[in-house]
Amino acid sequence: MSSARRSGRQPTFPLSIRWGLVAFGLLAACTGEQIILGGDPGPPPFDPCAGSSCGVPCDPCDPRSDGGCPPPPPSAACDVHGACVSGGAASCPPYQPCGGKHCNDACHACDPDDPMCIEPPGPSACDPMGTCIAGPVMCP
Repeated sequence: MSSARRSGRQPTFPLSIRWGLVAFGLLAACTGEQIILGGDPGPPPFDPCAGSSCGVPCDPCDPRSDGGCPPPPPSAACDVHGACVSGGAASCPPYQPCGGKHCNDACHACDPDDPMCIEPPGPSACDPMGTCIAGPVMCP
């Protein structure tokens, strides 16, 4: 048994080791690096709807998996909360081109998520009823 344990004192590390640990901690704190003791945390969890809008088709199978995924459901889509749901459960709010806008504010009649929609020619603006129309708008 060491003399430190017999006397009830905590064992001490040499001064060089203590300063090395302090320097390492300060360096990590200053560089913003995350220090993980005990291993690598691994990749972030798979999110099939990351960066996708509501109603966009999705595949809930993680492409990093070992191929144990069944075929994706034919109607899987991202919902309003960013979850990949199937069976038509992705109830998305309808596109509102004048939602939150005032009369005569510029608007786009086509939903940005609808690649088949064609905007009417010329500038469009919100009318007093909250409808996006092409051409001049008369506001009260």
